[in-house]
Amino acid sequence: MLFWLLWQHHFNEHELVNYVHYPTNIFELKQSSGKPKQSSIVTIFSIWNTMMGTSLLAMPWALGQAGLVLGLGIVLGMGAICLYTCYLLINSESQYKQLTPKKKLYDFVKDPEAGTIRKKMKIIEYTDIADKFLGRPGKYSSLLFSILTMFGSLIVYWILMSSFLYNIVLYIIGLQYGEADSTTNTTASNVEVVICPSASNTSTSEINFLHTANMSGFNADLFLQLWDKQKTVPLFLLLLIFPVLNLKSPTFFTKFNSLGAVSVCYLIFFVVYKSIRLGINFDLSESQGIKLANWNFPALSGILAMGFFIHTCILSIVRNQENPKNNGRDLSIAYLFVFVTYTTISICFYLSFPMHRSCIQPILLDNFPVTDIMTFFARIGLFFQLFTVYPLLSYIVRIQILLIIFKKAWPSIRHVLLLNIGSLILCILFAVFYPHIGTIIRFAGAFCGLAYIFTFPPIIYLVYCKRMGTLTVPKIIIHSVIVVIGVANVIAQFLIL
Repeated sequence: MLFWLLWQHHFNEHELVNYVHYPTNIFELKQSSGKPKQSSIVTIFSIWNTMMGTSLLAMPWALGQAGLVLGLGIVLGMGAICLYTCYLLINSESQYKQLTPKKKLYDFVKDPEAGTIRKKMKIIEYTDIADKFLGRPGKYSSLLFSILTMFGSLIVYWILMSSFLYNIVLYIIGLQYGEADSTTNTTASNVEVVICPSASNTSTSEINFLHTANMSGFNADLFLQLWDKQKTVPLFLLLLIFPVLNLKSPTFFTKFNSLGAVSVCYLIFFVVYKSIRLGINFDLSESQGIKLANWNFPALSGILAMGFFIHTCILSIVRNQENPKNNGRDLSIAYLFVFVTYTTISICFYLSFPMHRSCIQPILLDNFPVTDIMTFFARIGLFFQLFTVYPLLSYIVRIQILLIIFKKAWPSIRHVLLLNIGSLILCILFAVFYPHIGTIIRFAGAFCGLAYIFTFPPIIYLVYCKRMGTLTVPKIIIHSVIVVIGVANVIAQFLIL
């Protein structure tokens, strides 16, 4: 993040052994002076930045799957539901403390400097709340969905990194041969600024500039066999990622968290700039394929379940809030910013796209030629962002599984190697045989949202109301509808395969 030049993540590994769940303390912000409190601006920006992920790249495609009008309605509706359930989760922490004896809210830890035992407030995590209100089934089901969600994210990141690396190398080779950035000088037609990879008659492709390269000794066909987007690049990526995965602690990579905000801001600028250059191309005739509503709308609802998802780390983000009474307001403002960001990206790109809307790709950067310099910088930034996030995410998955099985975050290098190799094989298999990132994101979002957005928060709230004697029929109906929407969202993903 931009403001993290002055603020820094702190990753306390010693606290990880006290709970077996998503180590959300990597999201906690502490001032460089050591003061633990954070302002509302910091909280809002942290929530916004944490939600800005891979879903942003797929938003124009997802909007096209739902249709312009229906799609905007789904974005608004999903955002409202996610905001409400996230607010329920924030309140559940105080409800947990209300129903728990005070002595169980504290841990006794040894101060290594003073050599004394001191009382410390227990860090309450999602699994603690699920265990309190839903029992052991709630605790372990939350762990299961957490691990599945993380594996889905690892697969998505691997596919994205493979795609970015593939195009980055092509651009560099084109630059070497004097062919790169050839499209940026073309102003005769806006259509030449974008490409349609799915169209068989398109005159622009990712690799045609290699065949026009005029340099002695270069065999473009042989190079393209060795540097294949699906068959070989995911394996070459393994050479870069595998060494850093086996580090005992990935704290080094937290120093690069500012890349996330920089990449998002550049991507927003990129889309707005390209949209202005292309102009408005809005025609309801069949030639452009613009639809106001479409039966493929579950693709958008599935992706939004991932795009609006922050529920597993929201407690850690707001834990150091200077004024906890402002949590609801700050959360609402943050969700509003996320809504504006998603709608800006999707509407600008969708309305300015000059070709048939079926050409819009699940990764919006794929609609621009590999020789475009602005697209090259976007891919460079996103690649290094994902390259620094992937080891952290893999570490989270690793300690979740190892703590559950062995009660240790590092039982041995052999166990770590086997687990890392297994997760890498899974990621590579998807990247090689099923690199359909839009489908993977919407399924991962739907399943993760079913648990963390649509089911756990409403049920926890109803259980709390029952224990306090405030449960009413309207509350049961409203919160049951939210659960039904989550179930329907998962089922709908299978209906549009």
